[in-house]
Amino acid sequence: MRKLDDLTILYADIPESTDFNYQRWLQHECKELMLTSGDLYQDYLQKRPDIIIVELALPKSLKVIKKIRAIDEHVCLIALTTESRAEVLREVVELSFTSYLLKPVTQKELQKGLQKALKRININNPVILPDGYIWNPRSKTLLYDNELLSLTKREVKLFELLIASQGKFCNDMDILAKVWADTDHREVSNASIRTLIKNLRRKLPEGIIINQYGLGYRLSL
Repeated sequence: MRKLDDLTILYADIPESTDFNYQRWLQHECKELMLTSGDLYQDYLQKRPDIIIVELALPKSLKVIKKIRAIDEHVCLIALTTESRAEVLREVVELSFTSYLLKPVTQKELQKGLQKALKRININNPVILPDGYIWNPRSKTLLYDNELLSLTKREVKLFELLIASQGKFCNDMDILAKVWADTDHREVSNASIRTLIKNLRRKLPEGIIINQYGLGYRLSL
C-alpha cells in the first residue's frame, strides 16, 4: 500500500495568491512537489505525477484537464477554486476530480483531499504481496508467478476489505457487512467466517493474514 510520502504532486499555482501557503505545506507531505512552468499539459507529460492540484481560476485549466483525462483516466485531480457555478461543478464531476475544495482551503481540508486521492490510488494500483503474489484491484484478480489464482466471490470481497483496511484489524461485523452484504447476517455463523478465512489463507503467502483474539483479522504487508 502506498503512502502520501511515496507520491509525487504537480501543483498549478496562482503566483499572486495571498491565501494559505499550500506549496510550503505540500512539500512536507509528499515525496516530491513539482510546480508547473505555466504549461500544465507539457509538465504532466514530462513528470507523470500521481496527483495534480489545479487552481480552476487559471486560464483554460479545465480544457487542459480534459486533454489529460483523455489519455490518463487514473491520475488523481484536486481542484482549489472560488468557482461554484453549476456548469463548472458538472465538468468537475465528469472529469472525476477526487476533491473540489472551495477557497480559502484550510490545511485540514487539503489533508482530507490528499487522503481521498491516496485511497483512490491504492484502490486502482496493483498491490505487490510477498513471495511473488500480485493483487490487481481493477480486475479483482490474484496472480502468483504470473498465473491467475481462482478466488470465490466472497474471497474477493474479504480480500478487498483487508486491503482497504491498510493493516488495521477487521472484526466479524466488518466482514459480515462487506462480504455478506447481500444476505441476512443472522443466517451467517461464526464458523462460516472462520471457514472463509481459512480458505483464503490457503491461496495467499503464508502468515500474511494475522488474527488476534478480540480484534479480528488484518494483513501483514
